[in-house]
Amino acid sequence: MVTAEARQTQGAPEIASVLMAIQGSLFLVAGLGALPFGIVEPWMRLEGLATLLLSGFTFWLARGVRRHRRWARRWTLVLEVLCVVGTLLLSLLPVGALNGPVPTLTNLVLPAAIAGLLLLGTGREAEK
Repeated sequence: MVTAEARQTQGAPEIASVLMAIQGSLFLVAGLGALPFGIVEPWMRLEGLATLLLSGFTFWLARGVRRHRRWARRWTLVLEVLCVVGTLLLSLLPVGALNGPVPTLTNLVLPAAIAGLLLLGTGREAEK
């Protein structure tokens, strides 16, 4: 007979780390998608590599958040606030940065949800 033991979880940090893994996957796809255009446009190569580094950093932070590391929580909050502020600034420009539900969800709602989960009281109590 197989028995499974339930582990005690803290809730918000685990959910935030899963959302960060999704966000890191989106960064990874964007970075890999930009690399072929680097053949023609050298700046796209740099942008693709920077996005791949951001993806790796996001996965690393997700691991730290899941392990309840304070430094990971702080850096994640900085990253998510920068994402939200950058998206809001881009929405003010007449370039059409938020043209539908997908960019709005991935660039605005997802980082705001991660920051909100990390700011909940249950995650702070778990780190003490």
